[in-house]
Amino acid sequence: MSLSGTDARAQLRHIDPAKLPQDGRIQKIYSDLLPVEPMVHSWSSTWSHATPKEQVTSLLASSLHDLKVAETENPKNAELFLLTGLVAHFAYNVDVETPMM
Repeated sequence: MSLSGTDARAQLRHIDPAKLPQDGRIQKIYSDLLPVEPMVHSWSSTWSHATPKEQVTSLLASSLHDLKVAETENPKNAELFLLTGLVAHFAYNVDVETPMM
């Protein structure tokens, strides 16, 4: 199977915000992550972005926590699970330590 010419990685743009829980904090997380995604989509040994890495890692850690809480409140929302998975991937790429829930 060839994927030439296509990007097989999930991205925030693949998530339909209208299908996410219409909770203000979840919608804000989605909006706040859009400009951060290019900085964290792949792991890099160096940080070369104008936004401080500590600011980005803090956003990812708090977002991941809030999304995991939201999953317990919305156990059948596929878009929310996709968003949580992406944020977990982004957090991993910048070495965010996430406690088990």
